[in-house]
Amino acid sequence: MPLFVQNIGVIKFKVHGPISIPYKENEKRSKHISVADAKEFWLEIDKSLAKERGCYVFCLKYRGKVIPYYIGKACKSFSQEVFTSHKLTKFNEALHASPSSKPVIYFVVHPKQKGKTNESAIDELETYLIQSAIMINPEIKNIHKTVGRKWTISNVIDQVPGRTREDEKSFSKSMGLSGPRALKPS
Repeated sequence: MPLFVQNIGVIKFKVHGPISIPYKENEKRSKHISVADAKEFWLEIDKSLAKERGCYVFCLKYRGKVIPYYIGKACKSFSQEVFTSHKLTKFNEALHASPSSKPVIYFVVHPKQKGKTNESAIDELETYLIQSAIMINPEIKNIHKTVGRKWTISNVIDQVPGRTREDEKSFSKSMGLSGPRALKPS
């Protein structure tokens, strides 16, 4: 029996961030990200990132803690899809609700490859990230893909109060659902 299974054909996305997003503050100290701030953002970061595809996670940073507020996908390019008007509205709603926070963004980049970008992998990743973000912040601004799974396995998928039994630990480990490489199903 093999000790580990190699994931042949698995698409390996790479994370970039958190990257600060420029914003303006008015006299009442209310923060706002404008179209001009978005243009400034693309001028300040690595130019190649603007052309990439994948998912992005808009977050607010407060006292060292980074909380996700909106997850999106970009199948064209990040520069074409991240700061559209309706997304700026969502970002600003989150920013106004948490005036002491600073806006940051993560990019989860689809690897360069020959041929067409795997849009279904990007879509699947977006769903996974939304489901993960809801566990951290139930107030995320996403509308779609927010309904989670309708099942669980006690102390394997979700922790319940009390001690985890040895059979639960063993099953979790054998299925790769525990430890640093665990990928919890959504």
